[in-house]
Amino acid sequence: MCRICIPGHTPNIRPNAASLREKRQHSPLSPLDLRHRQRLCVRVPWVRRWRSSRSAPVPFFPEVHEELTKSWKAPLSVLKDLHEGVPDPELLHELRSVTDYDLRATKVTAQALGRAMSTMVVQERHLWLNLAEMRDAEKVRFLDTPISQASLFGETVEEFARQFSTVKQQTEAIKHILPRRAADGHHMVNKRAISSFSGRYVQHFRPSTRRTCGHTEPVFPHVPAQQARSIDSPSQRNPLSSFHSLISLDKTIGGVRGFLPPATRLCPSHQAPILGTSGVVPLRPLTEKFSDWLNLPNPSRWILRTIRLGYAIQFARRPPRFRGVLTTSVQGSNTAVLRAEIAVLLAKDAIETFPLAEMKKGFYSPYFIVPKKGGGLRPILDLRALNRALLKLPFKMLTLKRIIMCVRPQDWFVAIDLKDAYFHVSILPRHRPFLWFAFEGRAYQYKVLPFGLSLSPRVFTKVTEAALAPLREVGIRILNYLDDWLILAHSWDLVCAHRDVVLNHLAQLGLQVNWEKSKLSPVQRISFLGIELNSVSMNARLSPERAQSVLRCVATLRCGSTVPLKQVQRLLGHMASSAAATPLGLMHMKPLKHWLHTRVPRWAWHRGTFRVNITPLCRKTLSPWTDMAFLRSGVPLEQVSRRIVVTTDASKTGWGAVCNGQAASGVWSGLRLLWHINCLELLTVLLALRRFRPLIQDKHVLVRSDNTVTVAYINHQGGVRSFRMSQLARHLLLSLRATHIPGEANRMADSLLHPHSVQLIWDRFGQAQVDLFASPPTASCGT
Repeated sequence: MCRICIPGHTPNIRPNAASLREKRQHSPLSPLDLRHRQRLCVRVPWVRRWRSSRSAPVPFFPEVHEELTKSWKAPLSVLKDLHEGVPDPELLHELRSVTDYDLRATKVTAQALGRAMSTMVVQERHLWLNLAEMRDAEKVRFLDTPISQASLFGETVEEFARQFSTVKQQTEAIKHILPRRAADGHHMVNKRAISSFSGRYVQHFRPSTRRTCGHTEPVFPHVPAQQARSIDSPSQRNPLSSFHSLISLDKTIGGVRGFLPPATRLCPSHQAPILGTSGVVPLRPLTEKFSDWLNLPNPSRWILRTIRLGYAIQFARRPPRFRGVLTTSVQGSNTAVLRAEIAVLLAKDAIETFPLAEMKKGFYSPYFIVPKKGGGLRPILDLRALNRALLKLPFKMLTLKRIIMCVRPQDWFVAIDLKDAYFHVSILPRHRPFLWFAFEGRAYQYKVLPFGLSLSPRVFTKVTEAALAPLREVGIRILNYLDDWLILAHSWDLVCAHRDVVLNHLAQLGLQVNWEKSKLSPVQRISFLGIELNSVSMNARLSPERAQSVLRCVATLRCGSTVPLKQVQRLLGHMASSAAATPLGLMHMKPLKHWLHTRVPRWAWHRGTFRVNITPLCRKTLSPWTDMAFLRSGVPLEQVSRRIVVTTDASKTGWGAVCNGQAASGVWSGLRLLWHINCLELLTVLLALRRFRPLIQDKHVLVRSDNTVTVAYINHQGGVRSFRMSQLARHLLLSLRATHIPGEANRMADSLLHPHSVQLIWDRFGQAQVDLFASPPTASCGT
């Protein structure tokens, strides 16, 4: 059996034990809790009046709950019986593995069912709000309501009704007292306190405001230093069993000002906190806050073990052995840069030294120096040799497309930046020998998660997702990309309240905030991850720095020069990351990909020795990316709420399409009879749009096709395999989105492909009057 061999330690761990323990997040014979049961219910709001507060919730699906509970209990019971009655340990190990896979499949099924149920609730809310005569701002407020068992919109309906009655009573009173009200008197009526969440955790407060530096900011009461320091004292702080402790703490210390460092003011100028004389604050491991992490709702066992003991590096094969002391050697001014970096890491308690007698036990990695984005040099630990022995575990990170979809009209933004993001997570002590490096005759080892480890982004993302789970459950809209977080809300007051709750939450969990880089004053235009978001004009575009980086990368590909393939791949990475904020960005990438596809062999993409000759044709494919106006033009943020559906189908002889009950069809002729069926399917979409142009003018179009290649070429804005299909796709990408439907469900468009056959049947037997086997959209007869 293959085992891990840690330098200086006894091999006693299986290769994939860490990854298997991470995924075993079930507890024996544990029934579904209330949170899971709430996701497994379907509400039927139309059986009661939407304003009724006495409407009983629709009961849960008892059969779903029973089956899911049985699926958890049965394998564990069988495993217990086998453990008592089967003497063969190998057979017992195999049965445990099968049971573990069964439990994982059950968990994934329950999660998928919960997501499906929540999607149904969101769809019902959209249907009701489309019929309601309300302002868009009020509709957004109802959409953000947490899911409740009582009704479709929970307590928000009752709160809205109470506020409406209060405003109405105040308005009537003012009419009697002041018949001729002053011009600005309506502010007294419309000014309201921040509403409490319908969730079971949070109640908000509204701080007073004042004008500072031309901006409005919250005013928090003065708090003595002794009272402000009580936050970090475990003896004076209640554990995070619920968010009531957060809000009570927030009221006690006066909001965010209570736990900011000394001399830090929350104002638009974003003044940096005044640190000590050393300028470096030692790290505080999350282990000290383990009790608060333990009180989070439903944290996984892997997260808790990582916080308490440290991260166990997840190896895919036998870890590398000691191969000699590899000393980092740099020249010139780089020596001072690396020496300063090591001094800072020692001050932060991120690394530590060890005796010279133990230098021949660990695995060493070298340091190298790279230029910073804004100038200067940055030392990077080269962990490529170690990364080849690690597992390749997938995970999801925030994308620009996701950010653009989350912005709503008139949203307010607050950006939070975490300080020393990866350094919050400690490394398991017996795995630290794999993170050694030597410099100037001394050896060091990392105590925390280092930059350069391939699994570091995944580990930190999973830790922060667990920390943000309770915030999202109570309706706080927050997007996180590693150490960059963005809070969104539909009003200035609400985003301030959410900001205070998030900052209090981070302080209790031990996550440190970078006050210099954070933007804590609410704005409606912000730069986040290289994208400028504007909720007033509802536009997103590349920041000037991001656009300049693309231009610099394009400038390195000079006509007639020979460059490494990695340099072209770097440009493709810049294009892919910027495509979501540029008009038809993916489509403008395809010419360069076509050019590379014809000149670079397949084996060369994974090697760094291949070089590419830049031709005039290559420079022509880059022409859109050399224009600053194109890079900064931006894309709209409006979410499509209604589309015109066009259903298409094609064959080797003809094509057909249907839109709003109107049909169009035709036959192929000439060279098109020799085209591939995928090209004909995509051409059918183009012909259908031209035929239905009066119906779809200035409207969003959704194309339904049973050809997956057609759907992919439209949604991905072209492709690499077929140049002809890419050219056809360029004509369809103004405002078009395609979805795939099975061929058996596409009967109406398919029937238009054979008009001659249908006519022959009508001529011989007479035209049918009733179609017994068709639904209204696919019927070929009047009834």
